Amino acid sequence: MTEDDVAANRGLQVISRKEARGKGLVHYYTGKPCKYGHVARRLVSVRTCVECSNEYMRKRVNAADGKWKEYAKKYAEQNKDRLAKARLVWQRANKEYLYAMGKLYREANPEKTKAVYRESKKRRRAKATADERARQARKINAQPKWVDKLALQAIYEQCARVSDMIGIKYHVDHIVPLQGKTVCGLHVPWNLQIIPAWLNMRKGNRLESGT
Repeated sequence: MTEDDVAANRGLQVISRKEARGKGLVHYYTGKPCKYGHVARRLVSVRTCVECSNEYMRKRVNAADGKWKEYAKKYAEQNKDRLAKARLVWQRANKEYLYAMGKLYREANPEKTKAVYRESKKRRRAKATADERARQARKINAQPKWVDKLALQAIYEQCARVSDMIGIKYHVDHIVPLQGKTVCGLHVPWNLQIIPAWLNMRKGNRLESGT
């Protein structure tokens, strides 16, 4: 197998350390094994193989009996903004690498990929429904500014899961209608319930008691 074959199989493009440094990249890739036999990316800063670096860190973590993980967790909590910015910079500089790795993973794990896509689609659908209902509620001043929007979205996500599990369409209904004939409710979590779609359409803008 040639170096180009290795690069193609790993979804990586051969690039020298000098070229990578000139482009502001964090890693470079030669397609050649390191002294320990790893064919992997290398850090531009110290020329170390990423696999070797990972093994070294794993050994340190195991030797420290969990203390290193605790330190890393504490550091991450104290430097959230800094790490988020660094991660974004790295992602922008390595778009091709991330795309290649993602493609390889999807090809190797088709079932997991489908499951993740289905779950993501349900979340997007639930969020879109929650956003639309929130927009409608705001139009009639039925959603307080202090309401927990994530709690509202969670109810719509649960409704989508129930519909998929049972195979019957369910709706998120306002127990006290937003625009009832005798009373008006709020668009808040404790005024929402998950009920079959047919029952929600029959109920309309009335309280369950029919008032």
